[in-house]
Amino acid sequence: MKRTRTFKGGLICSLLAAGLMSMPGLAIIGCDAGAGFLGMQDWGRDLLFGFGSLAIALLGGQGDQGGTGQPLPAGCTVEDNGDGTVTITCLQNGETTTATIENGTPGSSCTVVDNGDGTKTISCDDGTSVTVSDGEQGPQGPTGPQGPTGPQGPVGPEGPEGPSGSAGPQGPEGPAGPTLFNSVYIDEFFTIPAKSYEELNAKGVVLQPERTLDPYLGNCELAKPVVAYDAPVPQRYTPGNPITMRLYIWREGPIGDCAVLELMAAHAGHGESPQLYNNDPLYIRLDLDFPGALEDGMLLVVDLPLNNGGPGADGLGFPSPNPGELLAFELAMYNGPGADDDGCYTMIGVDFFESAAGDTSVAVANAEVSDDVNDFEACQVPEPEQCLLIDTFSRPDSDTVGYAETGGEWFECNAEADDVATTNGWLRLRDDEPDVQPVPPVEIEAEAIQSGIDVSLYDTLELRYTWNSFEGKTDNDELYVEWRECAVVACGQAPYPHLLATHDLDAIPGVSFDESFTFDVSGVDCIDLRFRTVVSQHTEGTLVDNIELCKPETQWTCTEGDGYFCTPGDLGDYGSLADCENECGVPLIPD
Repeated sequence: MKRTRTFKGGLICSLLAAGLMSMPGLAIIGCDAGAGFLGMQDWGRDLLFGFGSLAIALLGGQGDQGGTGQPLPAGCTVEDNGDGTVTITCLQNGETTTATIENGTPGSSCTVVDNGDGTKTISCDDGTSVTVSDGEQGPQGPTGPQGPTGPQGPVGPEGPEGPSGSAGPQGPEGPAGPTLFNSVYIDEFFTIPAKSYEELNAKGVVLQPERTLDPYLGNCELAKPVVAYDAPVPQRYTPGNPITMRLYIWREGPIGDCAVLELMAAHAGHGESPQLYNNDPLYIRLDLDFPGALEDGMLLVVDLPLNNGGPGADGLGFPSPNPGELLAFELAMYNGPGADDDGCYTMIGVDFFESAAGDTSVAVANAEVSDDVNDFEACQVPEPEQCLLIDTFSRPDSDTVGYAETGGEWFECNAEADDVATTNGWLRLRDDEPDVQPVPPVEIEAEAIQSGIDVSLYDTLELRYTWNSFEGKTDNDELYVEWRECAVVACGQAPYPHLLATHDLDAIPGVSFDESFTFDVSGVDCIDLRFRTVVSQHTEGTLVDNIELCKPETQWTCTEGDGYFCTPGDLGDYGSLADCENECGVPLIPD
């Protein structure tokens, strides 16, 4: 529906002032403040004039300039009629309104204040003001032209890794690698006659190996001193590639920490005599310390790379053999210091196989390898103490002898509490009869015993002590010093088969004698040492002091050869080289 109305300028000026139909450079015709204009009062005309002028000023126009009409962005258009009037057409709430007005005269200055609530207050110099609401937002203007490209920004952070692409096509097959031999299995074994291997070698006996169906090593009823086998190097072997020797061994019996095999190896080619790879044994400690290790029987699989690394974790370190050579190996159980394994080992078979050069998986498996058995922590033997027993009895007098300064507690046998005692820094051993004899009489000899002395690390020991007699002299009074392998300690005439010394106590009382004896304890783990008196009177006996049981000092022996010369050792006839030279004739000391 279109309705045409003729206004006298008031509404149009108000609309323009509200920003609904304002245009730059537009002068509102018919809003001048002339007297009698549209029959309005001066204040009304002034207000209307101020409205139009302010709207134009807000849009960048000048209030004192006229101009042609321009399209209004808020639903209104202004058309210049060319005769001093303009026609304003507005569309609001679905209704079209038009008005024709005359151009106005320049008006006075006005100001606009934004109230921040969607309204603005317009104030003019003549003191009039009005508050109007913002008009409706006009339609979106057309998109402007593309601006120039700005400078490149900084590189952003790296994004997450994208998904893997699909696999590419199969590449061409490479050239064939060298052929490796997979297995040379040996189950035929040799040994030597059932005699000591070392003894035969020492006597220069030529060993004739014999085949054995019982390739046993260790603590077995039919154990062999050595087990040997040989194996050819295949012709297709590539020199330099690692060859691994894999041992298959069946084991039974108590498990120790130091279970060690000794290995010797040799090789020979066409027209050659056999040559040893190693002049001294290589030691192979078997790894038995794993969960589930069985004493009643288990299979051991031990890998020993022959020509890789070594000797150590990577292999034995032998030179690489040549194709067609014959290899030979000899195994024996290590029985030296530290060996503590009581197992029986049966050789089942030996497999040899080749690996490619540079294969990092080639290594010793289930064993340790060294050229020195002391490199194995489990086989190390602690350095023996210099002395196992030292007692100077430098303690208060007591009927109980107590503990030695170095060593254990003294075990006492006596008829009366003070027969075996400490007195004035000595050990006293005296009369075996009490003051009041029981009926029938009971013979109780005076004894002082050190029991349970661990001598497992020693081959020889030296016992040193000082003694003297006291009170009376009797031809049958004796001091016995003796030892035995450890047994239950008890008083009485228990057998002590090793007598070190017998001293007659009929010597001058108070005169001291220093004694020293060296004796062999090789193969013995534990001993009891006893001092015992046999006297006939209650007041008779002996005093003992400065007891020491120690690793012996070097002893010297006079040996006859090309002349006479002195040789050192743990056992000997002389305690010093000088004594030996003085007694031995012409002193010839070997290099």
